[in-house]
Amino acid sequence: GVDVVLDFGLWERRDRDRLRALAARVPQARVRLVLFEAPLPELARRLEARDRALPADQFAITPGMLEAFAERFERPGPDEPHERAS
Repeated sequence: GVDVVLDFGLWERRDRDRLRALAARVPQARVRLVLFEAPLPELARRLEARDRALPADQFAITPGMLEAFAERFERPGPDEPHERAS
C-alpha cells in the first residue's frame, strides 16, 4: 500500500526485466519505468558543475567515465513498457 521509487541504474534490459519479474510476484505491485533523457553534452555540463562543488565524501565522475557509462546504457526499445519524463 506504499509507493516506492527505485532510483538506481537499471541500465541494462536484463536488469529491468528481472525487477519486473520480481514485482510480478507481488499481487498489488505495479512497475512504471520512467526514462529521463538528456543529451550527452548536457550530462557532461551537469557533471562538471557537480564536480566543482563536490563534497569530500563523494567521488568525481570524469568525462571518460560518463562516456563509458553512456555506451553501457541500453535504452528501452518499443517492446519494453516505459514512458519518457517530460
